[in-house]
Amino acid sequence: MKRLMVWVIAIAWALFLALLAVRTPDTNPDQMIAKYQLPESQFIRRSDGLNIHFTDQGCRECPTLVFVHGGNASLHSMLPTAKFLEDKYRIISFDNAGHGLTGPHPANDYSADGFIDVLSAVLLENEIDRFTLLGSSMGGWVSWRYALLHPERLNALILVGAYGAPAPKGVAQRKLYLAARIRKNPLGRWISQHITPRSIVKRSLEGVYADERLISDTLTDRYWELARFPGNRRAAAIRSQTDREDHIADRLIEIETPTLLIWGREDEVIPVHFADSFQALIPNTEKVLFDGVAHVPTEEAPLMTADAIDQFLRKTLDGPTQNNAEVSKNVDGL
Repeated sequence: MKRLMVWVIAIAWALFLALLAVRTPDTNPDQMIAKYQLPESQFIRRSDGLNIHFTDQGCRECPTLVFVHGGNASLHSMLPTAKFLEDKYRIISFDNAGHGLTGPHPANDYSADGFIDVLSAVLLENEIDRFTLLGSSMGGWVSWRYALLHPERLNALILVGAYGAPAPKGVAQRKLYLAARIRKNPLGRWISQHITPRSIVKRSLEGVYADERLISDTLTDRYWELARFPGNRRAAAIRSQTDREDHIADRLIEIETPTLLIWGREDEVIPVHFADSFQALIPNTEKVLFDGVAHVPTEEAPLMTADAIDQFLRKTLDGPTQNNAEVSKNVDGL
């Protein structure tokens, strides 16, 4: 029995030392803020401890466009598109709870209501009443959920590779990128909070880009370092277990806000047939599909994305949109 205990202790120590050898530590928050905050960066320091990072840029007298990034991303993922719009719009972007420089939610609330609460704090801080809301991937889910709650505040809704529409019968479901697949089980969730190799982050990016040549070292480092901002990895693990309340998709038909759907034809994370589902359910929609683009058009095809947004908003803010229209764009070579 004593010999067995010795072996158990020895194995436990070996595993502990092995973990220490491959453990990826959190990044230093002060260094990350110094590195990744922008000239336009501001912070909302709430009494509950949440420190919301946001930017306010562009034309202050122009219509307001609010960007909501996707899961495991940050407001930086919206900037490539924002730079092509800032001469025509006031653009608000922010790091949602558990992401970027905002860091974890004090109450670990990564529900739609929790994310909408952060969005509402940003709107209040900037005294924004009427605006267009654009959400990418998980941010699209947050955005259409907000549209159900506050339709009176929206000029338009733009969903980019958004989550939340039901899958049509007989077609493929969503394909999780690598990091999301790792967090599907308890062991994976625990490991992902302590071991996050840069190679895993790069492979995850390869799963959301069609043109892997666009995945630079700088891009990979930003995703890798901000993922390890203190508390963000634990937030991702908790978020992977949070109820997305898929039944609320039944209420998509209630959205009367003019809506633009932007999708990459090569999107394997949320395939283009989910755009078809959104269009079938939301009465007043226009759909733009990009050839040669995958899950992150705001990063992979920013000029084409900005052009689609601008054309839609110029038409929408001046008059009604075309119902159930579809436009295809070829962005090969961008």
